[in-house]
Amino acid sequence: MKSLLSSYFLFACLCANAQTDLVSVGAEGTGTGGTMSFSIGQVFYTEASGSGKSSSQGVQQGEDYGLMWVGTTSTNWSVGSNWSKGVVPSISDSVIITAYPSNQPHITADVSSPMEIGNINVRDGAVLTVDAGKALTVVEQLYNDGAMLVKADANSIGSLITEGSITGAGTFAMEQYLEGSGGATPNGLFFYVGSPVANAQASTFNIAGGNKLWSADETTTSYPQINNGATVLNPMTGYVARTGANGAVTYSGSTYNTGTFSETNITRTGTTDNDRGYNLLSNPYPSTVSWDNASKTNIGTTLWYRTHQGTTMLYDTYNATNFLGTNNNGNGAVNGDIPPTQAFWVRVENDGETGSLSFTDAMRSHNGWSSIY
Repeated sequence: MKSLLSSYFLFACLCANAQTDLVSVGAEGTGTGGTMSFSIGQVFYTEASGSGKSSSQGVQQGEDYGLMWVGTTSTNWSVGSNWSKGVVPSISDSVIITAYPSNQPHITADVSSPMEIGNINVRDGAVLTVDAGKALTVVEQLYNDGAMLVKADANSIGSLITEGSITGAGTFAMEQYLEGSGGATPNGLFFYVGSPVANAQASTFNIAGGNKLWSADETTTSYPQINNGATVLNPMTGYVARTGANGAVTYSGSTYNTGTFSETNITRTGTTDNDRGYNLLSNPYPSTVSWDNASKTNIGTTLWYRTHQGTTMLYDTYNATNFLGTNNNGNGAVNGDIPPTQAFWVRVENDGETGSLSFTDAMRSHNGWSSIY
């Protein structure tokens, strides 16, 4: 999909009663205007004034960039009247979202039937939101010079899969809803978390305001507290969070994590500690990833989720050999579809070995889940 340079203005032909419209075009300051024909909904651009080029050079007849978001009716992506051609885009379409409509688009397709789009171009100042519990798949290119947000609430979390490249200098963000209590001195549940975006920082959790964040160190079987908000949250690394109030935290970074992610230094230290070999990792993606299909070396096929029932913290386990999960949390048996932003424990089973774990995009899905454990 072509990127539109910032020195161009975007237009869409929205003629209601004709198949084409004639657009007058004249050179800047001199010459005689002419006419060009455009189809309904065709997106085109014209050079900004003062560029030194004539308008006829800036308008490209027949260069159709697909569907343009106009937001006429609402913020709902799945309503045809919100699009320049009056139809909801499909998997073969390329779409452009600009900052001009006051109604900015929200993805509202359920995870059981996700919205699938060919290419998405989010322009500077525009905002594309995937609502909590909803899902979007971009099969070719995602270009973002504006802002993208995958939302979460108390009951669910959104999902995003990108099968092609991700480019652009915009903001890439994903929420995670956490329960908390105690205000400036948190005293509630612990949540085991991980970042789905590149270069997110510990300030995501407002540790300056009293919330707590820890890493896990297998070599010392300890939990070092993270006090510097500028600490980068590494993909596939698990963290422990405790917040002072219910609400969503927002991971924000330079891009969504995509492609292959591997942890090649999963440790088992010493020979005597009963807790040796346990390492806290996390799902690196803004979508579900499969534990069953993950590539594992020198680690067991069981993963451990730190869950809770009410205010009681406990563990649930899932085994990829017999495909069985426990239901200690009381809300249903856990499985191998690791939710986005979820951390989990793995174990190197034998002394003297180092383990590794790898995920690829082929292991990702919008499979059924509601929120983190």
